[in-house]
Amino acid sequence: MPEEGGIIAKKQPEDLTHIVKDDEYYKRVLDESMANIRVSGQELTKNDLSKEADRLARLVAENSNSQTVSRTCNQLLDEARNLLGAANLDLNAVITGYDKVKQRLLRAYESRKAQPKWFPLITIYNLLLLGIIAVVIIFYTLIPGQKNLENTAFVCLACVLWGGFGGVVDAFFALSTHFSKQDFDTQYWSWYYFHPLLGFSMGAIVYLLLQAGLLAISGMPLQEATANATADITSTTQAAATTKTGVTALPIAMAFLAGFKQSTAVEFISRTIKTIFQRQETPG
Repeated sequence: MPEEGGIIAKKQPEDLTHIVKDDEYYKRVLDESMANIRVSGQELTKNDLSKEADRLARLVAENSNSQTVSRTCNQLLDEARNLLGAANLDLNAVITGYDKVKQRLLRAYESRKAQPKWFPLITIYNLLLLGIIAVVIIFYTLIPGQKNLENTAFVCLACVLWGGFGGVVDAFFALSTHFSKQDFDTQYWSWYYFHPLLGFSMGAIVYLLLQAGLLAISGMPLQEATANATADITSTTQAAATTKTGVTALPIAMAFLAGFKQSTAVEFISRTIKTIFQRQETPG
């Protein structure tokens, strides 16, 4: 489930009365009493609408719903009740508010149903990836300040692996968030499997951008900033070791962040590309 903002669009049926589900909870939520009144030609009264609000409030209060679900639904019900008390009753607005409550309750129900299957599957997959990443990082000692990172190939490998590590962490974070909020949507299951893999790619891209000097530090290209840092190294062994660790930590940290927040990294890369081509197209 991707970011909240990635967070992510949800399946929201426009007319809940057309949903056919052989499920008791769906039948409870999609009670057709109001629809039957309208189909019979009768007018819905404030009393009918008030009873519907009370019925939905009882469903919201059930222990199976999370605090997030309850808070959202109660807010919608309060808004609907305020409309009921208005001088000019807007029937469609009240019913729309009720439908939003039903949609949220059903989304939470589907999330609870999906948890026993998808939570362990996604967790095991990402744990396996995390284990593989950790083994390779430990085997080649791909951590800041190590001698291996004096080799360009190992720096590239470190960026790829730490980018994947960031993707795994983000996947765990999203999984926990969406199940706790009870808005996990099974149509986005593939996101949790591909997100860590995309993290590997983002780590590699960050490495290439760093090598090309397209990532700036304090307004300076990477190479210039690194040269200035090197010029400030003192003759003491401790200072030399500290600077060395900082220089090797930069690409690893950037790779992890790019894997963790891939949408932000993609936006940055897009802006970088636009800037490059705009400069090339500038006359003179």
